[in-house]
Amino acid sequence: MTATEERLDAWTGFRGEGWRREIDVRGFVQDNYTPYEGDAGFLAGPTPRTAALWRDLSGLFAEVERVDVLPFHKLGAPKYAKLGTPFALAGTPTPTAVLVSQVRSTFIAHGLNA
Repeated sequence: MTATEERLDAWTGFRGEGWRREIDVRGFVQDNYTPYEGDAGFLAGPTPRTAALWRDLSGLFAEVERVDVLPFHKLGAPKYAKLGTPFALAGTPTPTAVLVSQVRSTFIAHGLNA
């Protein structure tokens, strides 16, 4: 198999057609993503470099006094339907109360009023 054939073969198995004809990253992702149905148990904590970066950057946020954490909703979905525009977040699940609470706790742990 030639190098060109190998490069072309790398795209075998992906769904969708539009992204094959033109550069369309959004279309490619929407045609080929698989929603994750599990919980956040697989996530790891921050690396030492990430923690150090957060320490450096958090001082720049002194003017932020409050962060409101609101669950995602689909109130705008009918507007997209009326416009005939795909609602990109249609398949996005509404976060659970537990997840919203965890996000709030993260902001509070970093000194923000949430």
